[in-house]
Amino acid sequence: AEALGKRLVQDGDFEAVLYFPPDFNKQLSAFREQLRKLDADDSPQAKLMQPVVPSPTVFFNTANEKSQLAYRRLRDVLDQWS
Repeated sequence: AEALGKRLVQDGDFEAVLYFPPDFNKQLSAFREQLRKLDADDSPQAKLMQPVVPSPTVFFNTANEKSQLAYRRLRDVLDQWS
């Protein structure tokens, strides 16, 4: 699936492809669980910890202006989400 996403952008079928890895749901669940544990932990170390937010991959063509614009728009949406 990842290779297909890259190829679709390279072939010009899409300006950008948003790829979610097969285990994205597990990554997201683990992230949420880490947040719950940190919320319940009153230690100073817990206050400093920041779990990594899982993120999909955006494939785009750096040589194509429309593709770059699509990438920026997708990144803006993803940044708002995380």
